[in-house]
Amino acid sequence: VFALARQHNATLGTAMFAGKTKFRHLWQQGSLDLFDFGGPQEDVAVPGTAEVEQAVVPAQYVAKGAAAYIVEKKPALCFIHFPDADSAGHKSGWGSPEQKEAFKVCDQALSQIVKAIEQAGIKDSSVVLITADHGGTLKNHSANTPDDMNIPWIAWGKGVKKNFSITGPVTTYDTAATALWLLGIPLPEVLDGKPVTGAFEATQE
Repeated sequence: VFALARQHNATLGTAMFAGKTKFRHLWQQGSLDLFDFGGPQEDVAVPGTAEVEQAVVPAQYVAKGAAAYIVEKKPALCFIHFPDADSAGHKSGWGSPEQKEAFKVCDQALSQIVKAIEQAGIKDSSVVLITADHGGTLKNHSANTPDDMNIPWIAWGKGVKKNFSITGPVTTYDTAATALWLLGIPLPEVLDGKPVTGAFEATQE
């Protein structure tokens, strides 16, 4: 999605704030102004040592860096990853008190992002898409079951329908398609995802 955005407009501001190093695989050369993993990284892949692979940057720290960057740079496309809920699920179980507490932490971290968008003066032109990559059962997510496969998908901001529930199926790769659609970037035919246009007012198009 970052590469497609840059191909469309080379000056488009892009950034990624990750709580886990595995998201570096999304970092194609020249596609990001900033890749932040506990701090800004050089324009090369993060070293894949065992120690680095296991490292996790907590949601509060991720949000702090992302919020400051949003206020200063106002990126057109920004990916922010909070790892806490996944970490708690693997350690203590999906739906455990520890994971529910992690959800609270992520919610507070999200509030930092919303406040930063407001402080940056871009609230009226911004859309926030909130989602996950999987659910879970016990301490894993390897089964092809609704508990493991179903994810939340929430849109907030410019043009989003109020008090509206999406009824059609939404997949995780629809998130990228929706982001491109919101930026007015043509979707390539090879893209699996489809924009979730039904969540937005017709004037959004």
